[in-house]
Formats: sequence, C-alpha cells, structure tokens
Amino acid sequence: MKYIFCYISGDEDNKEFTNKEEAIEYADYRWRLLTEREKEKCEAFYVLESVNPDEKAENHYDGDWVKIYKDRNGFNIDRIKKLQEVFDNAD
Repeated sequence: MKYIFCYISGDEDNKEFTNKEEAIEYADYRWRLLTEREKEKCEAFYVLESVNPDEKAENHYDGDWVKIYKDRNGFNIDRIKKLQEVFDNAD
C-alpha cells in the first residue's frame, strides 16, 4: 500500500493505507491515545508515503514523510521544518 503509519517504541507497529487522509487520521487518533510517558519513550511516530507500494519490495519503506509526530532523534515536525529552512538557506 502507498501510505504507512509507523510507531516505533521497542517494537514496531505498522499499518498500511491506500488513502493519505485515512493514514493521517489514524495516526492522529493513535497519537492522542498515548500518554506523555509513552510519547517520550517512543522512538518514532510518523506517516510515510512509500516510493513503492509493493509490500514485498525491498524499497517499500523508502519514501517521504507525510506527517511526523516524532522522529528517531526526538524532533517533532516543527523542529524538523526549522532545521530544513536553515539548511536550505545555508548558501
């Protein structure tokens, strides 16, 4: 499938969707259910748009983030956007 919800916290929890809005809606719901402690503990929580919707393909988990709640470094989407602006304007 094209859109992948990923929740990594020791174990990985993935759910796949054909529709971007459904994937984001599901991720929003799951994020709201987490306690603050669970949010701190989780390594990553995001929705990914796969470059290859074939679930058996080697590059299925390659692609662009559609929405990031937390990445592996603990950054949220706002922090990542600010860092990207700095890199883009670094010339």
